[in-house]
Amino acid sequence: FIQWSQDVLSSYKDDGVDVFLLLGVVEALAAIFK
Repeated sequence: FIQWSQDVLSSYKDDGVDVFLLLGVVEALAAIFK
């Protein structure tokens, strides 16, 4: 899961807003699956 999130972040790092939104989603999913 960590590797997947890193791959997604690296592929979307050019879009600043999308990165922040994605970070929120990743944190939410991490909290759910923790």
